Amino acid sequence: MGYITEQCKQRVIDAADVHGVISDFIQLHKKGAGFWACCPFHGEKSPSFYVNPARNRFHCFGCGEGGDAVAFLMKHQNMTFQQAIEWLARKYNIEVRYESKEQSQQERDDAKHRESLFFAVAEVQKFFIECFNSDAPDAVAARKYAYNRWGEDFCKEYGIGYAPKGSAAFFDFIKRKQINEDYLIELGYIGVNEADKSRYAMFRDRVTIPIYNRWFKVCAFTGRYNGANPDIGKYMNSRTSPIFKKEECVFGLPDAIKMARITKQFILVEGGPDVLRLQSIGITQAVGALGTAWGEKHFKQLHSVCNSVCFIPDSEKPKGNSQFGAGFNAVFRAG
Repeated sequence: MGYITEQCKQRVIDAADVHGVISDFIQLHKKGAGFWACCPFHGEKSPSFYVNPARNRFHCFGCGEGGDAVAFLMKHQNMTFQQAIEWLARKYNIEVRYESKEQSQQERDDAKHRESLFFAVAEVQKFFIECFNSDAPDAVAARKYAYNRWGEDFCKEYGIGYAPKGSAAFFDFIKRKQINEDYLIELGYIGVNEADKSRYAMFRDRVTIPIYNRWFKVCAFTGRYNGANPDIGKYMNSRTSPIFKKEECVFGLPDAIKMARITKQFILVEGGPDVLRLQSIGITQAVGALGTAWGEKHFKQLHSVCNSVCFIPDSEKPKGNSQFGAGFNAVFRAG
């Protein structure tokens, strides 16, 4: 039968309503802006499983499980990714289209390698969250900053973390989890000293913000420096890798699509932290670029959802149309 086409997968994921899917399996109770239930993934007496219709995602504040409708089906029904897409396609009456050509050995190897990288990133995310929730003074300071800016519940739901000072804790975690260090070098989470070949953690003393791809998988991180050294850059992004290309990434897009379809507009801001601030107060159609000018590849992704954008610059006066670049004219004004 082959593999489902990328276009079909995206159409299914965009159509899937997480509340509608989860309510097929467990009883949800309306409370405030969302829905609650006892978590189906761990035993509990008080509901901590939350479904957020605005962000089209679920999150358990007890065990930390979360994601979109696909993630729920994979976890709750023990489905593969492709099985979950096929199930959702049937639910939403979407025709499933498959790739007709056979994958080459190189393509299969590349796909296997990407999955290994995704696994490594997921483990790093667990480490950052573990550190964020620790009692270490630096972690307490990181939580204070994050909670003040985005709110405690949103930080937990989104997966905000903390990369501790030094490298020892990170390498202890890698050893304990038996993660391939070469993958982490490729992803940019381990640096190598050219002089003596010693290795060190790239993300240190930073509040970490996970970057999700269109399938709601963590593919990279933005790190905000939490220390006082003025010579260290405030923000650092993961480097380009087979699973992350900064020049193509629209930060916040997976969470923004549902509301943008309703409002018929995306709200564009300067960077990831500003996106989170707006999304944390319910303006979930907010998106941003990651330290790059907006280009045609960015805008094509937005244009596939709706035809209007509203740009909100930061306090610094933007220079000409450099924030948009030629991509805006090429995609939106060309129609």
